[in-house]
Amino acid sequence: HGRRGATAFMPLAHTCLYDAASVLLSTTLLGVTCPITTLLTVLMGLATLNAKMVLTASTHTPWPAAHLDQLPFLAVVFLHGVLAWPLGVGTLRAVLLWQIFALVMLWRDSVLRLCAALGVPFLGEVHLTEAQRMKSR
Repeated sequence: HGRRGATAFMPLAHTCLYDAASVLLSTTLLGVTCPITTLLTVLMGLATLNAKMVLTASTHTPWPAAHLDQLPFLAVVFLHGVLAWPLGVGTLRAVLLWQIFALVMLWRDSVLRLCAALGVPFLGEVHLTEAQRMKSR
């Protein structure tokens, strides 16, 4: 039971790490000169973490130990914020596009798995029997 209690704090720990990285990025030259792109990138990554929290809680699945979709963002923060490598807004936009793609794929995969588990087609026609049609009228 102690191990389960420790893992319950992993979403909070990951969110705090992400928040700290976001604050660091916002204080860099890139964050100061491109505040809107920085904000959009930070919020898109946070939206993905929040979606994972909802899915994890709803499906009673374990929280992932690693979030590969967050690596490009963390790499930019490390390279630009820690090592002071000069990065342009194009790099930030590429991360933002990656995050959008990752979030769409997360929801696509989740919906397809839920539909498969429930035995219902995804965006497909549901065939009703004559008795079901009569009952719905």
